[in-house]
Parts: sequence; structure tokens; C-alpha cells
Amino acid sequence: DSWGQGIDKIQRWARTNQRRPPRFIDDFSQFTLVVYSNRIAPGERKRLLLQGERDVLMLARKQERITNRDCRQKLGLSKTQAQTALASLLAANYLSRQGRGRSTYYILNTDDPPIRNK
Repeated sequence: DSWGQGIDKIQRWARTNQRRPPRFIDDFSQFTLVVYSNRIAPGERKRLLLQGERDVLMLARKQERITNRDCRQKLGLSKTQAQTALASLLAANYLSRQGRGRSTYYILNTDDPPIRNK
């Protein structure tokens, strides 16, 4: 590997594997890389996701934000299926809702604890 290619490789890996992008923190005295885990904390999100919910979650990982319309158009879900999947993922703390009414969109919840390498 050539010098300076590591960050690009990490970012490319995250995109290719549909993972949340890592965070790079440079505070001029040290450089920190935050890699987010897909692991589930004990006691959280115990139930298995339904296929529609998994599809919606994968779409949310690919896009910066998603709407009910995105779920219907890109995944072929009915309006009710999209509403149910989004509500379930919101209740399970996978997604956060932004906006209200017709301007509502959903983003991946950023409250997941990162893995820190020491």
C-alpha cells in the first residue's frame, strides 16, 4: 500500500459494505478514528426485523435520509407497509424522524455507541 491511502480505503470499505461512515477527529494533538459497530447492545433491539424493515434499513444506510415515498418507489412497498416499517424502526431506535407532515424524513439513528480502539 502506498502512503496516505488508508483513509480512502476505510471510507471505500464502509460504502461497499453499507456501513455507517467512520468519523475522523483531528484535534491537532492526536488523530482519532471512530468506527461504528453493527452489534446490538444487551437488552436492545431483541426482536428480529421483518423483511420490509430490513429493506428500509438498508435503504437508510445507502442514502443520507429516506422518506415514505422513497420506501414505496425504491422498495416497492405499499403506503401502509412503508408506514409500518418506518414506525417499527423508529420505535426500535434504528431511525430518527426529522420534520413534520409532508416534509418528514428519516435518518439512521446516530446514538449508537462507537467502537474505540486503544
